[in-house]
Amino acid sequence: MNEINDPVDEILEEGLDDWVMLVSIVRLAEERRLGDQQGARTLATALIHELIVGEWMVPGEIGNSGFEPWKDPPADAAARVVGNIDSVGWNFVDNVVVWFDNTDKGNQRAEEV
Repeated sequence: MNEINDPVDEILEEGLDDWVMLVSIVRLAEERRLGDQQGARTLATALIHELIVGEWMVPGEIGNSGFEPWKDPPADAAARVVGNIDSVGWNFVDNVVVWFDNTDKGNQRAEEV
């Protein structure tokens, strides 16, 4: 198992069918790090950064027109997502409503897996 690439591929595959909620990414990290809360947070942060800064996915919100991507540069968007999670102490991550949409690059990678 590759620490980052395997879960990134899993998330991108999920993103082929629908937008992915932030909580899904955090829960996947928790599953990979059962019993290791700090390890799960570290992995979730790494996944968020890889997905956004690697330009595999773009974060955003669901609005009147459907998915509305954030306009932040990738590094700023990743920091914004992690900051939102930090603001709730990681305990109420399901209250942090951020959605992720595959980019064309992300769709291509997911289809190759």
